[in-house]
Amino acid sequence: MGGLEETVVLVTGATGFIGSHLVKRLVGEGAEVNIISRSKEIRGNLLLKNLKTEIRIHKADLREYASIKGCVSNVEPEKVFHLGAFVDLKRDFQTANECVQTNIQGTLNILHALRDISCSSFIHIGTYEVYGFNPVPFREDQPIDPLSPYSISKACSEFFCRFANKIYNIPTVLLRLSNVYGPNQKSERLIPHVIKCAIKNMKIKLTEGNQTRDFLYVEDAISAIVKSSLAEKAISEVINIGSGKEYKVRDVVQKILDLMGSSIAPWYGELKHRAYEPERLYCDITKARGILKWSPRYDLEEGLRKTIHWYEENMGR
Repeated sequence: MGGLEETVVLVTGATGFIGSHLVKRLVGEGAEVNIISRSKEIRGNLLLKNLKTEIRIHKADLREYASIKGCVSNVEPEKVFHLGAFVDLKRDFQTANECVQTNIQGTLNILHALRDISCSSFIHIGTYEVYGFNPVPFREDQPIDPLSPYSISKACSEFFCRFANKIYNIPTVLLRLSNVYGPNQKSERLIPHVIKCAIKNMKIKLTEGNQTRDFLYVEDAISAIVKSSLAEKAISEVINIGSGKEYKVRDVVQKILDLMGSSIAPWYGELKHRAYEPERLYCDITKARGILKWSPRYDLEEGLRKTIHWYEENMGR
């Protein structure tokens, strides 16, 4: 892709699913990659284990301003990719405090720490769940309607990014990602859960599966994130990143089983839907195509094939 050679970058949430894929790409692009982690050791992340000598790990906690300020002052990043977040989609107050402390206060801390740093872009990774019950496909000009403590906190973080853009002149870009899937994702998410159950020949308990979602392969998401850091026209913008298509959950499940040659019959209706959950979620990506000159490269079948292959090769490692 080009454009990031020798660029000093800082990544929060680098040890997470999308973050680890981003770090791998940034290293490949020749960037000087710095990551924030609560621990100086990277454990259990198969994508990062071979990159330890090519990245700088800074022990800091997004919830603690002093540690974040020290890290930012030390690194002086030219570009910041903010993926660090507490992710839990439950529709109740049990997760609210952690969402506020990590997702809102954490974002505030890093934005405040950047106020005297001349960075060229701050990429905030959000979610298309902030659209809630809006008509689909979601467009960036629709009013937001977040439905969980997580999506509420991500929406609030977006407002603080806009505020920082105005008062500190921090060049923020707000990306709203759809359901991203791919290698090395946690098994509680739909696609890795189904794949792992099929590999182990276990029962697959699901909801009725008639809801639709926008599934995006992780390499496409990473390409969009990187492009957004290089596009001046993206600064101050909200941009949807997704496949631009809606897929019924039960159709995706069956596609996985067909590709794996599995005869398992999913137990639909065994699980209840989350309360207050939209039936349809997918986004319009016209703006991403125009501003970022980006569109998904992988269709659903190809992305699933690559994901299945990775789990078949790495299960148990």
